[in-house]
Amino acid sequence: MDLKEIMQMAKAGNRAGLAALPKDSLVEAVIMLNRRYNLEKANSPLNKQLEAVEKLQLDIINKTDIGWFNSRIIDMERQLTETEKERDKLQEKNEELDEMLQCLQDRLDELEQGLADMPKAGRPEKYDADFRAKVKAYYNDGHTYRGTADFFKISTNTVGRILKE
Repeated sequence: MDLKEIMQMAKAGNRAGLAALPKDSLVEAVIMLNRRYNLEKANSPLNKQLEAVEKLQLDIINKTDIGWFNSRIIDMERQLTETEKERDKLQEKNEELDEMLQCLQDRLDELEQGLADMPKAGRPEKYDADFRAKVKAYYNDGHTYRGTADFFKISTNTVGRILKE
């Protein structure tokens, strides 16, 4: 929107239209008006009064802008502080959860180790895989059931069961 349109709105008393304009447009319009009237007032006997009015206008604009920016900065600092507090709380919770997870993992490892150490259900194995392999190898060397049983001091039935496996 150009300066002429803003001047027409001001002359017509259209306050709602002026209020709807962006702040930058109004500030620019005031500055343009001040420049236009600077030439006229240089020859005017009311020069000092006009300068005082100009300074007041600029002071009002500057104070309004500075006040708005200060309030905005304060709001943003408050939001930042709240966000930092939330982040710190989440970090603490995350650390607590990591500790709990580590404790649970350690406990699970302990339980798994204890479970592996416990005897299995049913009758325990009397002969391990190494012993059974030796019996099979001895028998396959040409020895009889009775000879294998006597050599390993086991029954012939046990020799038969081992060889069936």
